Amino acid sequence: MKYFIALIIAGFISGAYAEAVKSSFPSDFKGVWDANPEQCLKRFSTARVTISDNIIEYWESTGEISKVIYQTESSIKVNLAMSGEEERWSVISIFILTEQDILVDVFENGQAFSRVRCGNET
Repeated sequence: MKYFIALIIAGFISGAYAEAVKSSFPSDFKGVWDANPEQCLKRFSTARVTISDNIIEYWESTGEISKVIYQTESSIKVNLAMSGEEERWSVISIFILTEQDILVDVFENGQAFSRVRCGNET
């Protein structure tokens, strides 16, 4: 798993993938995601994200895709225009969807956070 993620990140850094034209999340990425199935059952969770066409909603912030930088069948690198708590900022994020239907969010500092798909729309 770590090797797979490292290969995808290396591909993004080297520019091995063509730049995508559309600015939305692929359909497989859309939905509600959380840290584990138990968290999915809770009404509120600080780890939960909801992904729609071109919006990602975190606990106290929202990001709108301003540019899709790279996209493959199982990964996307996007520039997000973020807002929350009366502030605005820009962030580049990588999202990887594994074969086990786990969403890996790779942050600019190289750290990653994994989430499972929630079966219910919480």
